[in-house]
Amino acid sequence: MWIWYSGFFLFGLMVPVILKWLNQLSIRHAAKIYAGDIIEEAKYKANDIKTASQLRIENIKEDSSENSDSLAQLSQPKVSGLKNSIGKYKNTISNINKKNKKKLSKLKEEWTQYNQSVQSKKQNLKNKQQKIKELEKSYAEKILSHHKIEKEQITSSVKTKLIRQTEADAKLNQEAIEQNSLHNAERDAKNFICRALSRFQRPFCPERNLGYFIFKNEKQKKTLLGPENANLPIIEEVCGIDIIYKEANGTLSFSGFDPVRRELGRRTVQKLSKDRSVDRKRIEQIATRCKKDLLENIKRDGNKIAKELKLNKVSKEVRNMMGALRYRYSYTQNQYYHCAEVGHMCGLLSSELGIEPQKGRRAGLFHDIGKAMDHSVDGGHAVIGADFIEKNGEEKDVVHAVRAHHFDETPSTDLAYLVIAADALSGARPGARRSTTTSYNQKVDQIQSIVESYDGVTDAIILSSGREVRVRVDAKRVSDRKALELSKQMTTRIEEECNYPGSIKLTVMRRSQASYVAKRG
Repeated sequence: MWIWYSGFFLFGLMVPVILKWLNQLSIRHAAKIYAGDIIEEAKYKANDIKTASQLRIENIKEDSSENSDSLAQLSQPKVSGLKNSIGKYKNTISNINKKNKKKLSKLKEEWTQYNQSVQSKKQNLKNKQQKIKELEKSYAEKILSHHKIEKEQITSSVKTKLIRQTEADAKLNQEAIEQNSLHNAERDAKNFICRALSRFQRPFCPERNLGYFIFKNEKQKKTLLGPENANLPIIEEVCGIDIIYKEANGTLSFSGFDPVRRELGRRTVQKLSKDRSVDRKRIEQIATRCKKDLLENIKRDGNKIAKELKLNKVSKEVRNMMGALRYRYSYTQNQYYHCAEVGHMCGLLSSELGIEPQKGRRAGLFHDIGKAMDHSVDGGHAVIGADFIEKNGEEKDVVHAVRAHHFDETPSTDLAYLVIAADALSGARPGARRSTTTSYNQKVDQIQSIVESYDGVTDAIILSSGREVRVRVDAKRVSDRKALELSKQMTTRIEEECNYPGSIKLTVMRRSQASYVAKRG
């Protein structure tokens, strides 16, 4: 019984498995049948598409063959026309080529003939030239034999004539060159100066002379001057100068021919002003110390200026004399810096004219060296300066340029004229020199008195430090024409009677007015 129950139990377990397997078999079989149907349907559709494509291709071929036949029929006349045109062009070109070939052959023949004639003419010309030479030679021999003249004599005569003719032509050319040089001399000179000035970069010297001493207070004054100004004669004796005491403004002024001694006196007084007690011994000590320092400064300044201008082989005496120029002024312009400016300018101008620049710098630097010498040496500063540098080994052309820069000797070299030009440029530049208060007032008073001496002048105004004058005249007494005449007369008189550098501009102003009052009701 148990066996039957177990058999039924196993059968019950196997039934679901068997059913599942049978279900899978049925699904697979159905899928195969469905896939076969799809494949068959696809084959039918592919055959239909292929058949339709073949039919369309055949239709297109038929249409294209019909179109090509119609196009061929339409283009056939054009093609035949083009073929005819091409044939005509070919014939025309061949005809032109034939004509050109005939012309070219004719030109070649003509050129050959012409070349042959030229060659024959050249040969004839050579033969004729040879015959001419032979005839000239024979005629010359006959003339020489007939007149009994030697060949050398005729040659020398012809040579002399040619030399004279050449000399005459050279003289004419020289005169033309000189006239051209004179005509363009001013323009070329201005160009040289402009180029030199544009290359000159040294700053101008603003240093001005301090030839006086101002007391700070009464105590300093009493200490320095001593009882009854007894210390002033001692300082004058030790320093070799004159001291002017102005009690009104409390100042000391230093006077003397030697600028170095004046500087020595100024330094001595400045040092003594700081002492609490001043006597003869102290004055002598301070003066000795200041003199030593001053000589060292002179030596240093002399070496410095020679080094600045790159000058070699300058004697010790010349360098020391150049250093002494540091304390010399001309129209308030420091001569030490003035000589340096002239040296630089003269060197630049020399390089523009092809002259050795070092000689230009040398002559320009030494041109005012005579101003450093005291009154014990007689003569103008240009002459005594030239003699001094000549004794100390300077070359002749440099000595001549120094001596001639104020026309104490007639300038005869380019270097001398360049020193004159550089000296004028340094002294005439704006701000280089200026007049003292006394001389300026004298110049202004003189100009004003000249201008106001004319009738009709109502007022005169001096402007621009005496370089411009504006004159106002009475319009009722002075006409426009007379105003023009007055300006010329005043200018001429100022030129003749006044002493001034540069130029003065004079303007005469005449003004007339007309006025009237308008009224209503």
